[in-house]
Amino acid sequence: MMLTLDQLPEGLEYGNIIVSDLQGRTIETMEITGQSGKREWGTSNLGQGIYLYQLRLSDGTTETVKLTIIK
Repeated sequence: MMLTLDQLPEGLEYGNIIVSDLQGRTIETMEITGQSGKREWGTSNLGQGIYLYQLRLSDGTTETVKLTIIK
């Protein structure tokens, strides 16, 4: 399965995505750049469960979203 992460807000061209488990351990960190900001990420290496991904933008804004993997 592929997870597609949406584009960056207008005017921003840099951000990081941090994927972690519910214990706070970082699973993966990805950089997104450019106005398209789109990033695809394969979730096949994750076990079934609940994860969090956090988008950190260059303007200091952060957003955290729950990700549930069901196999």
